[in-house]
Amino acid sequence: MKRPLHGMMLVLTLMLSCQFAFSQTRQISGKVIDANGEALIGASIAVKGTTTGTVADADGAYTLAVSNDATLVISYTGYVTKEEVVGTRTVVDITLEENISELAETVVVGYGTQRKSQLTGAISSISSKQITELPITNARQALQGRAAGVDVVQAGSRPGSGPTVRIRGRRSINASNDPLYVVDGIPLAGGIDDINPQDILSMEVLKDASATAIYGSRGANGVVIISTRRGKPGKSVVSFDTYYGISEALGQIDVMDGPQFAEYKRESRRAIGTYPAGPATPEADAKLFEPVELDGLAKGRSTNYQDYILRQGAIQSHQLGVSGGDKKTQFAISANYFNDKGIIHNQDFTRYTFRLNLDHQISSNIKIGTSTLLVYSERNGETFNPLGVTLRENPLEALRRQWQPDLFTYFGWLTDQPDCRNCTRCNHRFNQTYPDV
Repeated sequence: MKRPLHGMMLVLTLMLSCQFAFSQTRQISGKVIDANGEALIGASIAVKGTTTGTVADADGAYTLAVSNDATLVISYTGYVTKEEVVGTRTVVDITLEENISELAETVVVGYGTQRKSQLTGAISSISSKQITELPITNARQALQGRAAGVDVVQAGSRPGSGPTVRIRGRRSINASNDPLYVVDGIPLAGGIDDINPQDILSMEVLKDASATAIYGSRGANGVVIISTRRGKPGKSVVSFDTYYGISEALGQIDVMDGPQFAEYKRESRRAIGTYPAGPATPEADAKLFEPVELDGLAKGRSTNYQDYILRQGAIQSHQLGVSGGDKKTQFAISANYFNDKGIIHNQDFTRYTFRLNLDHQISSNIKIGTSTLLVYSERNGETFNPLGVTLRENPLEALRRQWQPDLFTYFGWLTDQPDCRNCTRCNHRFNQTYPDV
């Protein structure tokens, strides 16, 4: 009689436990609105610490199954994320506040400046902090991975080579697909390779039809608006920015060593019957190989030419800047030295830049200013590509300085003299003056 009684008590206990467990989860509902009472369509409502969540419908309403100790995390673009403890409530209404700091951020557009909260076009903005986070050579590299809808592809690994920028893809088969670059309000006919990335204050990318409406057909491929650093009223500020890094080749292409190449050459002759079958003999080798190859076989030589053209590269930048002014006159001066030493001998890029931005308020209605940029750059080995030659050379031969003329061009660095036949020197000066009434 005791066993049935114990069994009934056990079943009853399990049923009460299940009922208690199920009572911990319940349904709540509510609305997500802003400070003006407008519904925030698509607002995200999630239970903190779990994967449970939902989104607000067209009326801002939502329903969600939660426990008594749950905390809701409500987020919406342009608004401050809020956490709300559910407690014993069944109706939880949420009011989100605007993220004033984000919406008030100023963005440069083609016809002036606007706040982010007033933007209606497709514009991507990149700040100076994002630009200076990486040791980039070219200002166009700052767009890589930073702006949606902008494709930035590095054309090569040579020092000083700039990437290709495409906004909304290719739009023409024969014409140029490069975007229009506007620096401090002045459209540039070429690229922005001469601009020091450290001097850039912000970059805005116009990607929609507004670019064409403002700049005409020149903006058909998109527009990149660049604002450089300018002085501010107050105490003069002296800044110094520097960095240094090294670079190395990730690996080398696997090629034959001396004995492997010799056997490969023997087998090629066996296939046509000009080398006897079986093990190699000194008599047969003497008829097949050149004297320098026989010397390499005797000495066990294996020359890997990749070891002679590769080296440890380095990249460095040093910039000194001074900015300041008073209520009427502001100035910003900067000087920069940049050097990129490539991982291949005789490939390097050096750039010297000097920039002066000067603004003066003549009266309450008239303001004038000037922007001056001086650039000197030197790029060695722009058309210098010895990798193909190193892969074709005979590993049995010894590396020599007096080779045939075409190879001397590639290995002329052994004389410790720069190969000036592959140098590109540029000396540019840019100046623009503006009146503002």
